[in-house]
Amino acid sequence: MPLGLAVLWWAPRAIPESHDAQGRRVDLPGQLFGGLLLAALAVAAIVHRFMLPAVGVALLAVLLFVQAERRAGPGAMIPLPLLRNARLAAVNGVAAAMTFGMYGVLFLLPLSWQRTGAMDAFEAGLALLPMSLTYVALSHYSGAWSTRFGTRRLMVGGMGLIGAGIALLALTQAGQHLWLAEAGLFLTGVGMALNTGPVLASAVAAVEPARAGTASAMVNTARMVGATLGVGVLGGVFAASSSVGVGFSAAMVLGASVALGGALLALVAQA
Repeated sequence: MPLGLAVLWWAPRAIPESHDAQGRRVDLPGQLFGGLLLAALAVAAIVHRFMLPAVGVALLAVLLFVQAERRAGPGAMIPLPLLRNARLAAVNGVAAAMTFGMYGVLFLLPLSWQRTGAMDAFEAGLALLPMSLTYVALSHYSGAWSTRFGTRRLMVGGMGLIGAGIALLALTQAGQHLWLAEAGLFLTGVGMALNTGPVLASAVAAVEPARAGTASAMVNTARMVGATLGVGVLGGVFAASSSVGVGFSAAMVLGASVALGGALLALVAQA
């Protein structure tokens, strides 16, 4: 909270204003129906006995959201031309695929370590560090690497590494082969570092400058949707299995498949 308050005070003084000159306003209907859509997706992914009703609410919310944005015109929270932007939609899909498997790992791996008695909570937290430390160490190089190697290569390579890292975790018998689990976490962290910056840059490049903030916000929302669905879906696969080892492996295979699908989508999005 102190850091957030400090940034709130400092940001208006340090960041140039880049607002849209078209006189936009707060789009309350768009926020209401967009929030309803995200909430319904979260319920569908996590509370499985409410899956069908929640999916129905989500579909209704999509229709109401599109109608509200059409009425709002240029002042919409997400103007319809952005919803029809194929490149932006593909980049959002990559962002969601990136967090789908990664957040599933963050949820299920320490849970598996603790349920099998391999580690306590503190030890599990320490064992997760290879992913986060690798991301912190490498992510600030992604801009220079994008310039040198191209955004497309970084996105495809990053998603491929995330998929490979999660696939390695699927071979660990619920994290029991610690060296293999740490290698999987390391590869996932490298992939996240390569991919995060280019995804955001690609989203902003896909729209006109006046909509750069909207595109950036859409990517961050896609990341959170992917994380929510990843925890819910992969957690459901884990819970439905006969043992911790089988459930963990099945969940990681699904998470790796989604990440590799994201690599393919990145290849198409940047073609």
